[in-house]
Amino acid sequence: MKLALDIKESSEAIGVGTTNLRKMCREKIIPSYKEGKKIMIPVKALELWVQKQVEFEWRKINLRNQRTKKKNLMLLRD
Repeated sequence: MKLALDIKESSEAIGVGTTNLRKMCREKIIPSYKEGKKIMIPVKALELWVQKQVEFEWRKINLRNQRTKKKNLMLLRD
């Protein structure tokens, strides 16, 4: 079992392009380290990033549902 993946492997694992993934590492969105010239990303960091993305999407969906419920209630009152 690998504890860290290089940019190409990480990109394939999470479905983000290598250019965007390099940028995310540079901007410290995803933790990484260099092993020689290779950028390595811990598997745990990738898992955490994916989990945060899913939670963010769920929050957006819940917020959208709450707004829809409020609009429906307002329509019923009128």
